[in-house]
Amino acid sequence: MLEKTIPITLPVKGKNPGLVNLYFAAFTVTLPFFVVGSCLSWTSPTLPALESGKDWITVNEEQGSWIGSLLMLGATFGACLSGRLLDRIGRKKTIVIDIILLLVSWGCLASAKPINSLWVIYLGRFVSGIATGLAFAAIPLYVSEIAELSVRSALASLSEVFLAGGYLVEYCLGPLLSYSGLIVASSLMLIVSLVLFTRTPESPHYLILRGHRQEAVNELCWLRGNVPPSAVEEEISSIEMSMLVRKENKHGSFKDLVTDRANVRALLVCCGLSFFQQFSGINVMLAYAEPIFMKTSSHLSASGSAIVVGLVQFLTACCTPFVVNQFGFKRLLLCSAAIMSIAQGALGMYFFMDDNNIDVSLLSWLPVSSAMLYIVSYCLGFGPLVWAIMGEMYSPSIKEIGTSSSTCFNWFLAFIITKLFTNITQILGPYAAFWLFSCCCIFAFLFTLFVLPDTKGLSLQEIQDLLNGKKPNNNANPS
Repeated sequence: MLEKTIPITLPVKGKNPGLVNLYFAAFTVTLPFFVVGSCLSWTSPTLPALESGKDWITVNEEQGSWIGSLLMLGATFGACLSGRLLDRIGRKKTIVIDIILLLVSWGCLASAKPINSLWVIYLGRFVSGIATGLAFAAIPLYVSEIAELSVRSALASLSEVFLAGGYLVEYCLGPLLSYSGLIVASSLMLIVSLVLFTRTPESPHYLILRGHRQEAVNELCWLRGNVPPSAVEEEISSIEMSMLVRKENKHGSFKDLVTDRANVRALLVCCGLSFFQQFSGINVMLAYAEPIFMKTSSHLSASGSAIVVGLVQFLTACCTPFVVNQFGFKRLLLCSAAIMSIAQGALGMYFFMDDNNIDVSLLSWLPVSSAMLYIVSYCLGFGPLVWAIMGEMYSPSIKEIGTSSSTCFNWFLAFIITKLFTNITQILGPYAAFWLFSCCCIFAFLFTLFVLPDTKGLSLQEIQDLLNGKKPNNNANPS
């Protein structure tokens, strides 16, 4: 098949001093993840206040679980929608729509208080979920298409830095600000994002697909540091050839996704990693950080514990791009799964001892320490890398439907686990949930070891060759 022999992305030859424009574009397009992080963790400081009856409305645990999980349900729909938007209106306009939806979602949450409506909170959380699903599908795809091979992994992991920044804002400001004040603070970054986004180019891949070759050349020259057109001709040619393959396979559908060998393996890898990412317990930890710590006998307050965890997460995320670039995906995922299993198991042991009236006074340090260990390992592995792998695993002819399908599956799992967490803890106790997460992390280690292909140093086409059973014809550095 032509698709198996044509290169997709090649780095510009020689040392390129003009990566500043590329970094600016990647930074700007990833900035909405800061607000997405705020959306994901907004419930951590907000739900305890609403459930305590001290705020403008009182909610019970069941209503609180819907507030926490409706974002994930909305993200499932957003992921399904992303495939059509990315293909029809382009990467840049899809991300603009994402930013607008984030503004609408915060507006709904703010307007819920004056009209005293729980249902408007539900609506706001669902809309923020749609925006979240769009962001997780569109932004990694855009970054993978504009990045040079040498920095692709590092730029892909920037999302975790901005997500962690959003989490930290909620954990720090949540206990200090009112319901409305926290919403205003959480949405300010969207204005910055819109202003900077006016200078961000469309993906050259999409421009070539739509027949705008000269515009694609201009944008790629800018991304590579205002180089002359001759310097990007080889890269443009490779993009043209890959888009030609895509046009020849323009009837690519879900059937093609589940019948072609490379596509099936890519789907298996992406959905498998998505399953283990969500069943490691990350969204439970983020959405219910303060409620979880309220159940412990730690000397540190619940809000203080959440802030410590958020700070550790942010600092770790800042190191992630450099670590990923050094070690590659597979090694970090293996280490991440092993350490997350230990951390969740220890947290489950603490709750088991506490529920069975075993003295845990000497272990008051364990919940926060376990949560910190879990967050560090997640941020260096299963946090950013699952989404980065989605951005590079699918062939051009099936990329949009593959990415949207995997993202949809990911967020549906997130909805299930976030919604049922409170029910599981009520019936079996919190230790059962954390031990379940620990066991899933063990299986994540085995899945990564035996199923995930090693793609460090490979171009996007070489990854497709690998998925088709061909040995990459390159001198990639081993991971």
